[in-house]
Amino acid sequence: MSQVIGVILPMFCILALGDAAARTGKFGDTANRGLSLFVFTFALPLLLLQSIAAADLPPQALGHGSPSA
Repeated sequence: MSQVIGVILPMFCILALGDAAARTGKFGDTANRGLSLFVFTFALPLLLLQSIAAADLPPQALGHGSPSA
């Protein structure tokens, strides 16, 4: 369960920071569109891929070993 939180939490933190910046007006409309495009098509998928690749998953999660009863 901690691996799942370790993967998901950074993504939600980035989303929350972006939402807070948009609500406070730190960026204009053009910057918001550009940053959203970058984050959702490049940064978050790479963060997710890196987090999953670095996670220490148990053998059952990978389809190896016997399933627990």
